[in-house]
Amino acid sequence: MRWTSVEGLTLKALGGVQRRYWHWDTGSWITGADVEGDISRWWSRLRESGWGWKLGAGWILHREDDHDIMVPGKDLRLNLPRTVNALDARTRLSYKSFALYGEFAWKGQDPSFDNGYTYKHGNAAMLSLSWMKSGKSLMIQARRADNMVFRQDRTISGNSGFINNLAPFTTQHSYTLPSFYPYATQLAGEWAYQAEAAINFKRGTAMGGRYGTRFRLNASLSYSLPRPDKSMPMGSDGVTCPFFEAGKLLYRDVNVMMEKRLTKPFTLTLMYMNQFFDKAAIQGEGDKVNANIFVAEGRWTITPRTILRGELQYLTTNDDEGDWLYAMAELTLTPHWSFAVSDLWNCGETKIHYYQAGVTGSYGANRFNVSYGRTRAGYNCSGGVCRWVPATRGLTLSYNYSF
Repeated sequence: MRWTSVEGLTLKALGGVQRRYWHWDTGSWITGADVEGDISRWWSRLRESGWGWKLGAGWILHREDDHDIMVPGKDLRLNLPRTVNALDARTRLSYKSFALYGEFAWKGQDPSFDNGYTYKHGNAAMLSLSWMKSGKSLMIQARRADNMVFRQDRTISGNSGFINNLAPFTTQHSYTLPSFYPYATQLAGEWAYQAEAAINFKRGTAMGGRYGTRFRLNASLSYSLPRPDKSMPMGSDGVTCPFFEAGKLLYRDVNVMMEKRLTKPFTLTLMYMNQFFDKAAIQGEGDKVNANIFVAEGRWTITPRTILRGELQYLTTNDDEGDWLYAMAELTLTPHWSFAVSDLWNCGETKIHYYQAGVTGSYGANRFNVSYGRTRAGYNCSGGVCRWVPATRGLTLSYNYSF
């Protein structure tokens, strides 16, 4: 339910059960409310001076059926809370081209599989500063989260059942090789930082040339929270970490991208990325990976309805399986057809080619795809959600209908 009858004030309320895959979880009930007020709407002097100010707060109550969780080696059963509350407060202050956003969230005691069935409270804090003006922009963000996993069922794990959103503070890459080692928010807790600067050079300038040029620089860093070597036992209060202390480096991504139209029908995109990825800490196995990745993409608009696009990517590293090379060509005949061929080659250790050829058709709300090739085992990411895909070889058919 959403209520906006008062100017500058928005109220929301919800309640119900959550679906997990194709089943409704009737063992839990979620109730929540949110309120946001635009102070600058009510304070004319503030608004007329160019300032904007919004305040908001949210609340979630999760009720869950009891579980028989026993402490190993002892004849003790955990007394689990039947209800868990979570609160959120946020503010956004803006002035002309600047905007400052801050948020703090708190979660009550919620012993679960994710935190080893300990009774520690959860909390998260985020601060974001942004600036944008005439083709230039800058963003700096920081977030600390500790024990903020919130699921519909405290006994499950994996990538399902989340009530809250724990999106990573990293760039969600669309290219294949930069997405090889995807970072996922650490559920136990983390410090995460991100900064991005972008500039558009106008047409006719030395850097812009005839059609203009766009540059973007992005950097992401993620650290674990300092933890003792020995895990806390079930039923304890868990570990309290000093707020401003960070543990070891888990992930680093520094990338720069340039997009330039060389001629009216042809656009070239170049990208370089330096990446550090701790596989053992993030995925539970493997070693640390240091990689350098180069990407070149060309897009040729042959006619308004015919577009030819090609990609060439190279990942070089002395770790994991070594170097990779990726090439792809795609012909799009809008609005209905798309044809693509690609080859992902491990030119480092295994020398295996992962080739693909496919055709995609769409008409109205219908979309189908037919492809043949070989798929590498690994994580596949889409929209910030990553899932493990096993190695396959053969024909793949898919059909989607959008309601």
